[in-house]
Amino acid sequence: MNVAAARFDRLSRLVPVGVTQRLVIVLPASSQSVPTTALELTAGLKPPITRGEVVGSVAIGLSGTTLTTAPAVALSAAEPAGFVQRWLYDIRRLW
Repeated sequence: MNVAAARFDRLSRLVPVGVTQRLVIVLPASSQSVPTTALELTAGLKPPITRGEVVGSVAIGLSGTTLTTAPAVALSAAEPAGFVQRWLYDIRRLW
């Protein structure tokens, strides 16, 4: 399940993030609430990021209550950006 694509500082590209296990919740048919998902990334992640590395957590909730959580992992590897990409990234941050 691909939850999100997260951009970490000075990576060469976006990193797809998801969970490795299937998350199942059962709701009553009469429920009017819609489940919500929240992705919380670990602060300070630095490249390189390997495939399968835990980068945060995914929480599924309903009506403000967290029903389940699972570790969020990188679904592909990401190497550090090259010199030109880092330079352009730094210039954009200054403006």
